Amino acid sequence: MALYLNVPAEEEDEAKKNGALWNPDAKRWYADNADFYPRFRKWILGPDHDEGLVVCDHIYILEGECSCSQCGKTIKVIGFGIDDFDDIMRFNEKKTGYSRFKDKFVMCSSLAPMPQDIAAYVEKVYNYKQAYSKATQSTEYCNCCKHCGSIQRNRFLLNEPDSPLLPQSEEEAKALTLYKVSLKEDIVLYNGYGEGTCEDLIQMYTPRKDLVID
Repeated sequence: MALYLNVPAEEEDEAKKNGALWNPDAKRWYADNADFYPRFRKWILGPDHDEGLVVCDHIYILEGECSCSQCGKTIKVIGFGIDDFDDIMRFNEKKTGYSRFKDKFVMCSSLAPMPQDIAAYVEKVYNYKQAYSKATQSTEYCNCCKHCGSIQRNRFLLNEPDSPLLPQSEEEAKALTLYKVSLKEDIVLYNGYGEGTCEDLIQMYTPRKDLVID
């Protein structure tokens, strides 16, 4: 897998000495081994971000069901999860913190930025798409009803205990489905994540399936 880096022209020699490789087609430097990503920490985050996540190899789509808050019909709703990632925080120009997590399942509020192939798939299959939310007064990715088109409340689906995506028991976790989606390359996300009892139940009991997105 490859992870593209943000290397200024004046630091290209330094990046190369650290093992960065050049992709002539993309015209960008990249790293090709997750074990060595920490040595490239200063070039991983974009210039406008002081923290982010490096997601390696795959992401998960968590699928559940609920009744539409407007029309009342049963719909499928989704969230996203990761379990192989690095948490990065830039403290200043000279110091960047780096923590590695492997086999630790956490839920993401979204995928930001959303890979194009995944965005197209979830919109087609689940009607999960960008929409204007009156609650936050902003455009964001939302679960939308496939029947009436209404936005389902993200705050409810991702934060409240009775959400269909946040199981409170083994039985509720088993009622969900976790789809593993391989990434074309390792990616950097600029979104938060949650960890706790719900995520532990999903990791232990939710059935998993491989999903291929062309």
